[in-house]
Amino acid sequence: MPIVKEAWFVVADIEGARLLQASSTKHGGLHVDEIDCVATTFAAGNHHRPSRISGPGRMAPLGHEHEEKLAHFARELATWLQHTLVVHAIGSCPVFAPAHLIGALRQAAPMTLIRKLRECEGELAGLSTAQLAEHPKVKAALAG
Repeated sequence: MPIVKEAWFVVADIEGARLLQASSTKHGGLHVDEIDCVATTFAAGNHHRPSRISGPGRMAPLGHEHEEKLAHFARELATWLQHTLVVHAIGSCPVFAPAHLIGALRQAAPMTLIRKLRECEGELAGLSTAQLAEHPKVKAALAG
């Protein structure tokens, strides 16, 4: 399966995201470089959400904090992606992320951005560029 000469993709999880550029090597392999990244600015314990369980001045259960962290980063990711795609003149971009983050991104991002993204479910954010270059999901998404 041939790889396009040059392609962009994003790997993300709830902690951050990386923009990567893949290019074909002369030996038919794939080389991946990290071009940009963003990390969440969410600070645990600083976000209070009222609930029936929590009384005045008390924090909501931890499940709510996880939801808030997810929604918070989805908004940050949408803003970062909008800017990044314009800066690098990227028309279409695969995004590898866990299903829950893809769902939150769909809710946070404008439709103009969603149309430019190709959702690829997968938890690849922790992989190195060398590991991403060899990963079958990445190779399949970037195949020409």
